Amino acid sequence: MGFKCPLVPKWGGIRFRHHSCIVMNGSVIIGKNCTLHQGVTLGKSFAGEKAGDPILSDNVVVFAGAKIIGNVHIGSHVVVGANAVVINDVPDFCVVAGVPAKIISHDSTKCFEGIWKNVHCF
Repeated sequence: MGFKCPLVPKWGGIRFRHHSCIVMNGSVIIGKNCTLHQGVTLGKSFAGEKAGDPILSDNVVVFAGAKIIGNVHIGSHVVVGANAVVINDVPDFCVVAGVPAKIISHDSTKCFEGIWKNVHCF
C-alpha cells in the first residue's frame, strides 16, 4: 500500500507548504495537484505583450520566493526553482531557475519520484 496524502482529495488540489506571504492575483488559473511554497507571487501584468495573469497546469511545484508574472503559461509537471522570476512560458516537464528564469532541465521526472512524490502527493 502506497503513501496517501491526507491533505488532498482524490481529484487533486492545491497545497501551500509553509504558507506565509503568498501573493496571488484573483484571476490566476491553477491546475490540479500544484504546490506553492512560502513567498511565492503569482502576479498580473497590466500592459505589454504579457499583459494578463499566470496559468499553472497540473502537477506544478513552485519553490520559495519564486515569482511568476503576467500572461505566462506553466506546463504540466514543471518545477520552478526558489527565487526564480518567470516571465516566459515554460513547456511541460521542465525545471526552471534564475532571474530571469531559464530552463535548466527538460526532464523534471526525477523531481516527482521517490521522497518528492510523497512530499508533494502526486
